[in-house]
Amino acid sequence: MPDTSPPASPRRRRSAGRIAALVAGGLAALVALLMLAAGGALLWGNAQKDHDGYLHTGTDRFHTRTAAIATDNLDVETGGASDLLGHDLFGKVRVRAESHTGKPVFVGIARTAEVDRYLRGTAHAIVTDVDTSPFTAKYRTVPAAVTTEQRAAIVGADVITFTSSSTVDRFVDAVGADGVPPVVACIGPVTAATAREHDLTVDVEAKVHTVAGLVDALVEWAST
Repeated sequence: MPDTSPPASPRRRRSAGRIAALVAGGLAALVALLMLAAGGALLWGNAQKDHDGYLHTGTDRFHTRTAAIATDNLDVETGGASDLLGHDLFGKVRVRAESHTGKPVFVGIARTAEVDRYLRGTAHAIVTDVDTSPFTAKYRTVPAAVTTEQRAAIVGADVITFTSSSTVDRFVDAVGADGVPPVVACIGPVTAATAREHDLTVDVEAKVHTVAGLVDALVEWAST
Protein backbone atom coordinates (compact mmCIF):
# COMPACT_ATOMS: atom_id res chain seq x y z
CA MET A 1 0.00 0.00 0.00
CA PRO A 2 1.19 3.45 -0.64
CA ASP A 3 2.37 5.47 2.38
CA THR A 4 -0.44 7.89 3.25
CA SER A 5 1.21 9.50 6.34
CA PRO A 6 1.72 13.25 5.94
CA PRO A 7 5.21 14.26 5.02
CA ALA A 8 7.38 15.53 7.89
CA SER A 9 7.58 19.27 8.05
CA PRO A 10 11.06 20.55 7.31
CA ARG A 11 12.91 22.05 10.31
CA ARG A 12 12.86 25.77 10.36
CA ARG A 13 16.24 27.35 10.55
CA ARG A 14 16.82 29.80 13.37
CA SER A 15 16.66 33.24 12.02
CA ALA A 16 19.47 35.72 12.53
CA GLY A 17 17.07 37.82 14.59
CA ARG A 18 16.43 34.96 17.04
CA ILE A 19 20.15 34.27 17.46
CA ALA A 20 20.78 37.95 18.07
CA ALA A 21 18.01 37.96 20.66
CA LEU A 22 19.58 35.01 22.47
CA VAL A 23 23.00 36.70 22.49
CA ALA A 24 21.51 39.96 23.68
CA GLY A 25 19.64 38.13 26.43
CA GLY A 26 22.86 36.42 27.57
CA LEU A 27 24.71 39.73 27.69
CA ALA A 28 21.89 41.33 29.64
CA ALA A 29 22.03 38.50 32.18
CA LEU A 30 25.81 38.93 32.53
CA VAL A 31 25.47 42.69 33.04
CA ALA A 32 22.73 42.09 35.61
CA LEU A 33 24.98 39.61 37.44
CA LEU A 34 27.85 42.11 37.50
CA MET A 35 25.55 44.86 38.74
CA LEU A 36 24.26 42.53 41.44
CA ALA A 37 27.84 41.77 42.56
CA ALA A 38 28.71 45.48 42.57
CA GLY A 39 25.55 46.23 44.51
CA GLY A 40 26.49 43.56 47.05
CA ALA A 41 29.94 45.12 47.44
CA LEU A 42 28.40 48.55 47.97
CA LEU A 43 25.95 47.17 50.52
CA TRP A 44 28.86 45.49 52.36
CA GLY A 45 30.80 48.76 52.28
CA ASN A 46 27.83 50.69 53.63
CA ALA A 47 27.50 48.13 56.41
CA GLN A 48 31.13 48.82 57.43
CA LYS A 49 30.67 52.61 57.66
CA ASP A 50 30.51 54.37 60.98
CA HIS A 51 28.13 57.22 61.79
CA ASP A 52 30.54 59.74 60.20
CA GLY A 53 30.54 57.85 56.87
CA TYR A 54 34.03 56.35 57.25
CA LEU A 55 34.84 52.77 56.29
CA HIS A 56 36.23 50.89 59.25
CA THR A 57 37.87 47.56 60.03
CA GLY A 58 39.26 45.89 63.11
CA THR A 59 42.48 46.87 64.85
CA ASP A 60 45.75 45.08 64.05
CA ARG A 61 49.30 45.56 65.29
CA PHE A 62 52.28 46.63 63.17
CA HIS A 63 55.60 46.83 64.95
CA THR A 64 59.24 47.74 64.39
CA ARG A 65 62.30 48.60 66.43
CA THR A 66 63.27 51.24 63.88
CA ALA A 67 62.09 54.84 63.68
CA ALA A 68 59.28 54.32 61.17
CA ILE A 69 57.13 51.88 59.19
CA ALA A 70 56.41 52.47 55.51
CA THR A 71 54.68 50.53 52.74
CA ASP A 72 55.72 49.69 49.23
CA ASN A 73 54.46 51.82 46.37
CA LEU A 74 50.71 51.42 45.82
CA ASP A 75 49.52 51.29 42.21
CA VAL A 76 45.77 51.41 41.50
CA GLU A 77 44.69 50.34 38.00
CA THR A 78 41.23 51.68 37.11
CA GLY A 79 41.18 50.42 33.51
CA GLY A 80 40.31 53.86 32.14
CA ALA A 81 37.32 54.23 34.45
CA SER A 82 38.91 56.76 36.83
CA ASP A 83 36.42 59.45 35.72
CA LEU A 84 33.57 57.25 36.96
CA LEU A 85 35.06 56.76 40.41
CA GLY A 86 34.20 59.71 42.60
CA HIS A 87 36.08 60.43 45.79
CA ASP A 88 33.08 59.33 47.88
CA LEU A 89 31.77 56.45 45.73
CA PHE A 90 32.65 53.76 48.27
CA GLY A 91 33.13 55.95 51.33
CA LYS A 92 35.86 57.80 53.16
CA VAL A 93 38.86 56.14 54.77
CA ARG A 94 40.41 57.28 58.03
CA VAL A 95 43.63 55.80 59.44
CA ARG A 96 44.18 55.74 63.18
CA ALA A 97 47.40 54.68 64.93
CA GLU A 98 48.35 54.44 68.57
CA SER A 99 51.69 53.66 70.18
CA HIS A 100 51.76 50.94 72.82
CA THR A 101 53.92 53.29 74.89
CA GLY A 102 51.41 56.13 74.66
CA LYS A 103 53.81 58.40 72.75
CA PRO A 104 52.51 60.47 69.80
CA VAL A 105 52.51 58.72 66.42
CA PHE A 106 52.78 60.53 63.09
CA VAL A 107 50.88 58.99 60.15
CA GLY A 108 51.47 60.36 56.67
CA ILE A 109 50.25 59.52 53.16
CA ALA A 110 52.37 60.85 50.32
CA ARG A 111 53.89 60.05 46.95
CA THR A 112 56.67 57.47 46.93
CA ALA A 113 59.38 60.02 46.09
CA GLU A 114 58.31 62.25 48.98
CA VAL A 115 58.28 59.34 51.44
CA ASP A 116 61.74 58.23 50.28
CA ARG A 117 63.04 61.76 50.72
CA TYR A 118 61.49 62.04 54.19
CA LEU A 119 63.00 58.73 55.39
CA ARG A 120 66.36 59.05 53.64
CA GLY A 121 69.19 58.14 56.01
CA THR A 122 66.78 56.89 58.70
CA ALA A 123 66.43 53.25 59.68
CA HIS A 124 62.89 52.09 58.93
CA ALA A 125 60.85 48.99 58.15
CA ILE A 126 58.87 48.45 54.95
CA VAL A 127 55.75 46.29 55.02
CA THR A 128 56.12 43.77 52.19
CA ASP A 129 53.17 41.45 52.78
CA VAL A 130 50.06 41.21 54.97
CA ASP A 131 47.88 38.19 55.74
CA THR A 132 44.51 38.87 57.30
CA SER A 133 43.46 35.51 58.75
CA PRO A 134 45.22 35.34 61.11
CA PHE A 135 46.78 38.78 60.86
CA THR A 136 50.52 38.72 60.19
CA ALA A 137 52.78 41.28 58.54
CA LYS A 138 56.17 40.79 56.92
CA TYR A 139 58.79 43.52 56.86
CA ARG A 140 62.01 44.48 55.13
CA THR A 141 64.39 46.59 57.21
CA VAL A 142 66.21 49.51 55.60
CA PRO A 143 69.28 50.37 57.73
CA ALA A 144 70.28 53.90 58.60
CA ALA A 145 72.95 55.55 56.49
CA VAL A 146 76.42 55.54 58.06
CA THR A 147 78.35 58.79 57.89
CA THR A 148 82.06 59.01 57.16
CA GLU A 149 82.77 59.94 60.78
CA GLN A 150 80.75 57.01 62.10
CA ARG A 151 82.49 54.58 59.76
CA ALA A 152 85.90 55.85 60.91
CA ALA A 153 84.90 55.38 64.55
CA ILE A 154 83.70 51.83 63.86
CA VAL A 155 86.88 50.86 62.05
CA GLY A 156 88.96 52.27 64.93
CA ALA A 157 87.10 50.31 67.62
CA ASP A 158 88.64 47.24 69.24
CA VAL A 159 85.47 45.33 70.14
CA ILE A 160 81.88 45.21 68.92
CA THR A 161 79.03 43.71 70.92
CA PHE A 162 75.88 42.18 69.45
CA THR A 163 72.82 41.66 71.64
CA SER A 164 70.49 40.10 69.03
CA SER A 165 70.53 38.53 65.60
CA SER A 166 68.78 41.55 64.12
CA THR A 167 71.56 43.88 65.26
CA VAL A 168 74.06 41.65 63.48
CA ASP A 169 72.05 41.74 60.27
CA ARG A 170 71.51 45.50 60.37
CA PHE A 171 75.13 46.28 61.22
CA VAL A 172 76.49 44.15 58.40
CA ASP A 173 73.93 45.62 55.98
CA ALA A 174 75.02 49.12 56.97
CA VAL A 175 78.82 48.83 57.00
CA GLY A 176 79.62 45.44 55.48
CA ALA A 177 81.48 42.52 57.03
CA ASP A 178 84.81 44.25 56.33
CA GLY A 179 83.83 47.12 58.62
CA VAL A 180 83.38 44.92 61.70
CA PRO A 181 86.01 45.54 64.47
CA PRO A 182 88.50 42.74 65.13
CA VAL A 183 86.84 41.34 68.28
CA VAL A 184 83.19 40.22 68.16
CA ALA A 185 81.23 39.58 71.36
CA CYS A 186 77.73 38.06 71.33
CA ILE A 187 75.08 37.80 74.02
CA GLY A 188 74.31 34.15 73.30
CA PRO A 189 74.47 31.21 70.90
CA VAL A 190 71.64 32.37 68.60
CA THR A 191 73.26 35.75 68.03
CA ALA A 192 76.64 34.08 67.62
CA ALA A 193 75.22 31.73 64.97
CA THR A 194 73.90 34.72 63.02
CA ALA A 195 77.31 36.38 63.20
CA ARG A 196 78.97 33.25 61.82
CA GLU A 197 76.43 33.20 58.97
CA HIS A 198 77.98 36.53 57.96
CA ASP A 199 81.47 34.93 58.10
CA LEU A 200 82.35 36.74 61.32
CA THR A 201 84.60 35.16 63.93
CA VAL A 202 82.97 35.19 67.37
CA ASP A 203 85.60 35.76 70.06
CA VAL A 204 83.34 36.18 73.11
CA GLU A 205 80.03 34.48 73.86
CA ALA A 206 78.21 35.18 77.11
CA LYS A 207 77.33 32.23 79.31
CA VAL A 208 74.49 34.19 80.90
CA HIS A 209 72.40 35.61 78.05
CA THR A 210 71.84 39.09 79.43
CA VAL A 211 73.58 42.43 78.97
CA ALA A 212 75.18 42.00 82.40
CA GLY A 213 76.30 38.51 81.40
CA LEU A 214 77.84 39.90 78.21
CA VAL A 215 79.75 42.54 80.21
CA ASP A 216 81.03 39.83 82.56
CA ALA A 217 82.17 37.73 79.59
CA LEU A 218 84.04 40.73 78.15
CA VAL A 219 85.75 41.42 81.47
CA GLU A 220 86.79 37.77 81.74
CA TRP A 221 88.07 37.81 78.15
CA ALA A 222 90.06 41.03 78.70
CA SER A 223 91.69 39.66 81.85
CA THR A 224 93.04 36.54 80.19
